[in-house]
Amino acid sequence: MAQVPIPATASGVLPPALESAQRRLRRTYLLLLMLLGLPVLVAAFYLLSLQFELVWWGTQRQLAMSTDRRVNRLDSLLAAAQVDLLRLRDVAREPATRRQLEEDLRALRQVADASAYTLDSLPELLREVAPQVILGGPRWSVTERQNAISRAARFAEQARLTLAREGSFRRVMMVDAQANEVWIYPWVSAE
Repeated sequence: MAQVPIPATASGVLPPALESAQRRLRRTYLLLLMLLGLPVLVAAFYLLSLQFELVWWGTQRQLAMSTDRRVNRLDSLLAAAQVDLLRLRDVAREPATRRQLEEDLRALRQVADASAYTLDSLPELLREVAPQVILGGPRWSVTERQNAISRAARFAEQARLTLAREGSFRRVMMVDAQANEVWIYPWVSAE
């Protein structure tokens, strides 16, 4: 195919009719390129938005899982702290411990002449919150008896905390064979 020469003027400028045709051709070409490129750009934008959503939801899921793990760890720490606070609450009720100690001392004095000292004579109301103290043999002096009762009151406090904390124990006992002492919390009849 032979090329048709385009007449040019001496200055190298195209005639006005050819110049306007060239401009229209360029505009049409650019319009066609834009019309063909627009669906590609829309598809690329749509794919990028889908990719962004996938990354966004994946990140949100990872954050939620990480938060759940941290919440579970924090819950376990707070559960331990709650147990410790319950212990502190029980220890803060020290006047009740003193009252129990006084009741134990009174009950012990009532059976002071027997060969074994027990707290069987405790009033019914105190039996659920007091320990049973059994001291064997008549060799106990008043001071030794009071020391044993003081130790039993401290034992009862720790036993209450143990029962409140774990919940799997029903009774706590301490047997000291050398000292002839038995402490049982909560109170049970020695008979």
